[in-house]
Amino acid sequence: MQKEKKWFLAVVVIVVVAAVSSIVTYAVTKHKMSTGEIYLKNDSYAELMQYYELKNVREILAEHYAEEISDARQETLVQGAVGGMMRALGDGYSAFYTAEEYDAYFDEQLDGSFIAQGMLLEWNESTGYPVVRQVFADTAAYEAGISAGDTILSVEGKSTYGKEIGITLGYIRGVEGTSVTLRLKRGAQEKEQTLVRTEAAVQVVYTGTATDKAGYIRIVEFTGNCAEELAAALRSMQEEKAEALVLDLRGVRGGYIREAAEAANLLLDKGQIATSVRQGQEGMRWESDAEVESTLPVVVLTDGATSGVAEVFAAALQDRGRAQVAGQTTRGQAASTAIFKVPSTGSMVKLVTAYYVSPNGRQIQGQGVAPDVALELGDGSAEAEVALLAEAAALVLSE
Repeated sequence: MQKEKKWFLAVVVIVVVAAVSSIVTYAVTKHKMSTGEIYLKNDSYAELMQYYELKNVREILAEHYAEEISDARQETLVQGAVGGMMRALGDGYSAFYTAEEYDAYFDEQLDGSFIAQGMLLEWNESTGYPVVRQVFADTAAYEAGISAGDTILSVEGKSTYGKEIGITLGYIRGVEGTSVTLRLKRGAQEKEQTLVRTEAAVQVVYTGTATDKAGYIRIVEFTGNCAEELAAALRSMQEEKAEALVLDLRGVRGGYIREAAEAANLLLDKGQIATSVRQGQEGMRWESDAEVESTLPVVVLTDGATSGVAEVFAAALQDRGRAQVAGQTTRGQAASTAIFKVPSTGSMVKLVTAYYVSPNGRQIQGQGVAPDVALELGDGSAEAEVALLAEAAALVLSE
C-alpha cells in the first residue's frame, strides 16, 4: 500500500510540474509577444528573416520608388520574385507560372518542344527575349515572312521579356485559323507581324550528304515523329550506299525523353540507354532492344547549345561505343521535370525532379557531354559547313 502511495505522489508531482511549466511558458511567451519580442530556433529565425527581407524591400519600394505602386503591381512584383527564385536555381528548367498563365497558355503535352507555328525558338540570355532560330517551310511563320534571328518582343501586346519560354510558345500557339500579332525586332528595326495559325506538321529530321561517301542527318528536335523520321532517314542512307553517317545535333534543345530513347534504339543493340536519378536513387530506366536499323559508323556533331535529351542521346551512343562525338562540349542541361501547384494561390511551379545519367553512370546535368574529338565549328558560312562536315565524316570513314 505504501508503495502504491509513493507512485501516486510521483505521478501527481510530474503532472503538477508539467502544468506549472506550461503556464509559465505561456505567460512568458504572451508577455514577449505583447512587447514585440519572440524567441525562435536558429533555423526558424533564419527562415523568418528571409521572408522579412522580401517584406522590407517592398516597404522600401513603397516609400522611395518614384511612382506609386498599386496593389495590382505589388502582386506582379511578388510573382516576379517567385519567378526569380525559380530562375536562381540555375538548372535551366525550373519556372513559375501564374494560375492565369498556366490555364491559358501552358500545355504540358507540348512542354519540351520549342516550336510554335513553324518557328523554332530559343532563349537569348543576354537580352531576356526569345529569338527565332529556325523557320520551317510551308508554315504560318514562313508565310508571314518571319526570319531566323528575329527577336520576339511581344505577342498580342503581352511582353515576352523575362517570360519562361513555354509561356511565349503558349502565347503564339492557338486555334487553327485565328490570327496572332507579334512585335519583332530585326537588327535595329522593330515591326509588327500578324500570322494566321495553322496546324501544319513540322518535319524534324532532314537528310543530305556530308561527302560523296558519308550521309548527313540533321535532327531539329526530339519531338513529334522524330524516331519514325530518323528510321526513314537511316533506311534512305542505306539505299544510297552511304559508308558512314554524320548526325548533326548542334543547337538541339527541345524534345522528349521517349523520342530520344526510341531514336537511340534505332542505332543501338540490346542494352542501356539512360536512367534517371533523384537524390541518389535510380528511377526510370530506358533500354534498347536487339534490333538495329543501321550499322553504319556514326559521328555525332554537338556544340555548346546542344542540351536536354539530345545530350542523353549523344551520351548513350558515345558510352556504348556506337558513335564518336565531335565538336564542342554540350550545354549540360539534362533533367526530368514535373509541375506542382502552389496551394495558396493556384499558381504553378515547374521543378527538376531527376537528372539523366548515361549508360556509364555519368550525370550530364552541369557537366555536359565532352566530344571525343574537338572540332572548330566555323562561322556558319556555306564554305565553313562544307569543311566541317568533311572533317567530321573523315573521322569515321578512316576507321
